Amino acid sequence: LERDAERLAERVRTLRRRKSWSQEELAAEAGVGRASVARIELATGDVSLRVMGQLARALGVHTDQLLRSDDE
Repeated sequence: LERDAERLAERVRTLRRRKSWSQEELAAEAGVGRASVARIELATGDVSLRVMGQLARALGVHTDQLLRSDDE
């Protein structure tokens, strides 16, 4: 699970930076708190499927793509 959290953190950070968004901008687009985005990018705490879906929609990807690295 820890590895999944780290993969999710890296993927969300990478996709957010590709859009040149701050954590605050991603949070606003996804309808979640900035602190939630920060926790996800730091791989601390649990992420609900609902929040994962909201992030995926905001980032323009499917939820399964949040758990894959760029080379998969």
